[in-house]
Amino acid sequence: MEPEIITSSAQIDFNLCKLLGKGSADFIVLYADGKRMDFFGTPYDSPRNRQMYGEIIADLNSKKKKGGWAEFFEEWKRPFCKCFDLPEETTAESYRPILSMKISRVCCGYSVHLHAAIGLFDELASQLKTWSVRKTLDGKSLVEIVTVDNRPMMHSGDSMPLVIVQVIVRLLNSPANA
Repeated sequence: MEPEIITSSAQIDFNLCKLLGKGSADFIVLYADGKRMDFFGTPYDSPRNRQMYGEIIADLNSKKKKGGWAEFFEEWKRPFCKCFDLPEETTAESYRPILSMKISRVCCGYSVHLHAAIGLFDELASQLKTWSVRKTLDGKSLVEIVTVDNRPMMHSGDSMPLVIVQVIVRLLNSPANA
């Protein structure tokens, strides 16, 4: 059975990455009773890793006497107890979640990280004559760019990183860039 693919980035970031010729990355994420186990790490998705983690999960979910749940739980007891609000006296026998995995698809979070969004101006410097970012009197974020062929573009909104991304997407989608 193929694991579910969940997107962990905003759609506008995926669109921008595509326009920039950049891709996304897939990671394997483990869940216990449907709750993400962030403490376990997120290895890159690959056919080999997907098979290996699938086998590990099958073994841990196995009700056979030789299943690895008891040993696994003892090794990871502290983070399990913290993540799932379990008392310290919890045992592998008293706590037996169903483990599963999903594939988390992510890309650069330009629309949520200001440093990444600002970096777009450097990345696209050959297409820009000037750019400015500021807050308006009513507290809105305002981004203005002028392209090398003197086309002005402006966008405003609540979140500075998102506003930067919106104006950059508009620039990259403009007929002059087609």
